[in-house]
Amino acid sequence: MHLGWLLLTSLVVFITYSDIRYRLIPNVSVIVVFTISLLLSQIEINIAWAVKSLSLALFFITLSILSIWGAGDAKLSIVFMPLISEEFLLLYLLGFIFIGGFLAVAYLMVGLLTSFEGIKKRGLPYGVPIAMSGLFFSIASV
Repeated sequence: MHLGWLLLTSLVVFITYSDIRYRLIPNVSVIVVFTISLLLSQIEINIAWAVKSLSLALFFITLSILSIWGAGDAKLSIVFMPLISEEFLLLYLLGFIFIGGFLAVAYLMVGLLTSFEGIKKRGLPYGVPIAMSGLFFSIASV
């Protein structure tokens, strides 16, 4: 089991790097995170967890359809859910909103010091707060 958590942590680091550097979350990484999530999951699946998970998944997909964030962000946010217990699902969402807010402020400051054009063109690497929050609340759910 420890090897699974080490692999998951390594993938989070890789996804973070890839999203910052290329603004890309590789599908292979998402599939591996999902597989690890299913293998490590100790979550009791019940109706409340299923409703919250499905609602969040539909919310994440809607954000992608509306071009508020990328499809990679939506997929990444969904694949962590099998590891996150019902009591932490909404905190998971709030966690990456909060971390993403810090990221947005940091990019705003960079934009003020340099130029907003580069930031507008590349966008924010929102996979970073998703991955950080996903790993944190996955561990908290154990």
